Amino acid sequence: PALSSGNLQQIEQDVTLEIVNASFAIENQKVLDRLSYSFPKNSITAITGPSGVGKTTLLRALAGLAELQQGVVQLAKTDILQLHEKLRHQKVLFIPQGGDVLPTTVRENLSLSAVNANDEQLEQALLKAQLKVDLDADATLLSGGEKQRIGIARAFLSSAPIVLLDEPTSALDQTNATKIILELSLLAKNQHKTIVMVTHDLALAAYADNSLVLNGPTDSGKSV
Repeated sequence: PALSSGNLQQIEQDVTLEIVNASFAIENQKVLDRLSYSFPKNSITAITGPSGVGKTTLLRALAGLAELQQGVVQLAKTDILQLHEKLRHQKVLFIPQGGDVLPTTVRENLSLSAVNANDEQLEQALLKAQLKVDLDADATLLSGGEKQRIGIARAFLSSAPIVLLDEPTSALDQTNATKIILELSLLAKNQHKTIVMVTHDLALAAYADNSLVLNGPTDSGKSV
């Protein structure tokens, strides 16, 4: 379905992200119920909880890719659905689960997030994502884990102050996954970003600065 968007093309520089009184149901089954949470800046927040409690739904709502049935996602105190699509994409980078890539080179896939980046900057982003690969390589020929890291590398290139990642390390071994989370933590602190990730891996979630635990519609979420 078409996504709702507004015409607002400018918001304040201090971009905060919060969700207020959010409820959402799938096939009449409520997965979010009156959830409110303010995501701290300069840090990583891990969203955890059992399958089916709405973790990915929440992340998509934060990106403006899913509409809540009740409540609002606020970006810089403004309803995200009031923002123009271009502004929304400038402020929020959403990296979905899996290793989807465009059928072109690694370089052109990375350039989605940094049109003017040079090869050295692209290679540095790949290294932070624990991947060393030729920029001219066909991205579709990479392994699932390598494709996933192409997506993660975009987080180190984007100027967006909000970065949302859905199971970013699901195809990776524990060593590489841990290194990536530590690099993302440095990114959040050094570049003043708000990073939110959904993960089933509680060991990785422990590296996050904050935790939002979803337990289903019986409550409104628990922050740690």
